[in-house]
Amino acid sequence: ISIIGCLILVIGIIGFIFWNNRTVSTIYLDINPSIEIKISNSEDVVSITTLNDDANDVISNDLVGKKFEETLNSIAKKLIEKDYVHAGEISIIAYSTGSLNKEDLKWKITNNFENEGIKTDVFIVDKKDIKTSPIKPEFLKKKLTKIKKTYEFIEENDI
Repeated sequence: ISIIGCLILVIGIIGFIFWNNRTVSTIYLDINPSIEIKISNSEDVVSITTLNDDANDVISNDLVGKKFEETLNSIAKKLIEKDYVHAGEISIIAYSTGSLNKEDLKWKITNNFENEGIKTDVFIVDKKDIKTSPIKPEFLKKKLTKIKKTYEFIEENDI
């Protein structure tokens, strides 16, 4: 009986570790740079992928295993350090698959970037806007351009 009990305990521990470390959400951030972050159920970064050359300046391998919010804070600091932030403002387009909802994602991005003194406009792209998966950086750039043009039109026409 003690061998069976030990076996059940080992299987339970392995199952718990696997369950907590599996990817439950994939977040795509397009700031220029463009980044893909996969997080676990406990919001630990499982993997982080650069989607363009600019992202290589901002992302480091030591972000894997850190909390998602800590990773966002590190990205914000690097964006400032590498001069990707102009006039203390930045527009971010984000898309998430999985269990992290849009409101939480927007709050986490805004909160972590504003803690570094960066005013953010965060636009969450809905799944219905995406025709192919995973999202392509080109799609995000087109979406951001449309949003910026809309804001410019609103400002120019005092709407």
